[in-house]
Amino acid sequence: MAYLPVLSDIAQYRDRLSTLICKEIGVAAATINVEHNLADYGLDSLSALVITGEIEDTFGIELEETTLWDHPTVAAIAAYVRERALAREAQVDSEACVPA
Repeated sequence: MAYLPVLSDIAQYRDRLSTLICKEIGVAAATINVEHNLADYGLDSLSALVITGEIEDTFGIELEETTLWDHPTVAAIAAYVRERALAREAQVDSEACVPA
């Protein structure tokens, strides 16, 4: 499965996730404060599940269904997704080094 490679900095994660989240909840990305709770912008359970699936598909990581509630701002989600993407990449790299 093709997914986005690990991005170079947290701002890129915030930008990509803002766009993805705003598309689903119907809010202009320019109006989102990345430090405000997404529930204040209309995030509900259904949209949280859809967004979680899109994040998984985009970044090649697995997330809990509660991820957006556990990390309720774009900034928090971006930091968590980056951490998970780096861990995925490290795992892939270590598996590539194991002789067959």
